[in-house]
Amino acid sequence: MKQRLTLLLLLGAAALPLSAAEWAFEPGVEGRYRYDDNLRLQRQDEIDVHEGALRAWADFSRRTARSELTGALEITERRFDEDGLDTTDGRFDLLSFYNLSPRQRASLDFNLIKDTTLDSLLEETGIVFDRIDRTRATLTPGWLYSWDEKTQLSASLGLTDVNYDGDSARTGLGDYRNYSLNLSAARSFTPQTQLILAAGASRFERDDDTIQSDNQQLTLGFDHQYSERINLSGSLGARRTETTLRQGAFVCPAGFDRTDFFEFLVTGAPCIDRSTGATSNLVQTTFTRDSSSTGFVGNFNAGYDLERGHLSLSASRQVQPNAFSGTTVTDSLVAAFEHRFSERLQADIRVQWTRSEDSSDNDLRLDQSFIRITPGLRWRLTRDWSFRASYRYTEQSREDTDEDATGNAVTLSLSYQWPKMAVSR
Repeated sequence: MKQRLTLLLLLGAAALPLSAAEWAFEPGVEGRYRYDDNLRLQRQDEIDVHEGALRAWADFSRRTARSELTGALEITERRFDEDGLDTTDGRFDLLSFYNLSPRQRASLDFNLIKDTTLDSLLEETGIVFDRIDRTRATLTPGWLYSWDEKTQLSASLGLTDVNYDGDSARTGLGDYRNYSLNLSAARSFTPQTQLILAAGASRFERDDDTIQSDNQQLTLGFDHQYSERINLSGSLGARRTETTLRQGAFVCPAGFDRTDFFEFLVTGAPCIDRSTGATSNLVQTTFTRDSSSTGFVGNFNAGYDLERGHLSLSASRQVQPNAFSGTTVTDSLVAAFEHRFSERLQADIRVQWTRSEDSSDNDLRLDQSFIRITPGLRWRLTRDWSFRASYRYTEQSREDTDEDATGNAVTLSLSYQWPKMAVSR
């Protein structure tokens, strides 16, 4: 009876009408050569390397009248002429939403990155001391509600899990989790202008329970389409960050003092109660240090569509999770310019400056600044084949030292992009 009921349910589900869906698939492959004169971005003992890499990727999507799913999968095999540097990097992105009703939308996003700290982490925070393999996974469910034609409410949760390879005692990096909650209300006052009120809270926890950091912030932002070519957006607000550091140590029990040199020679014990003459060994305990700070957060973005290119500028101050200290305050300035000389030839340049500091006064000496300049040239050989040449200059400086770490890299790549394959069902 149960088997029949199960079979009927399955047949009934299979017989339900399915909404028409459009599938798309767009793969590509790239071969790359790179010379880097300071791969680990060290101030001393620089390592210059020749790298060969093969990258394969695929973009895909599925769309229906009520839902959409888009994703990208990328795998890169990197090989170096020095031992112990080869890696297999990967990335997987998945964005999806489903319209629950004409006014409500549910979304679910997922991101997985496997690379080294000198790749995505350096771009995000500017704080890197060595080249360590890293895996980061982020899951973000969300909800959007249209109150009326001009007002939208949204909420999202974020869960990030980060793991590092290597000895944490040597690198100072520890696996961690970061939780976040974001709420916002957006109101369109004109077809071109929208105001956004947003509140957010996050918690950072290291797996070894040595660091916990909580951050709350409130911002007011805007989005304005100044003209057909110019778009402006930004936000400004305040934040409060509280951090707890826990450190283990060996101390004498209550009522005992550390023995001096002669007492230790006589008793052989590190602790003594001088009133009774009793001795004791050291006991392990945990010291807790709490700190807090306040400040402002915000961002400003400007985009300008040129006749044959695009110009963008962005500035931001944000609080980000960091494996060393829990959270860091990161200031960033980015300028990017693209210009098409013809349908086949395009030039671009990207300039980034990032400065990070510990969000609380914990004397961890993490204050660093990072500069990267990357000009490039892309030549579209045919409809499917493209060649790109680029140069990259990187400079990293720390406030506790006068020495800067600099690196230069030259990259040549040849890529093939298959035509987009689409099918409707």
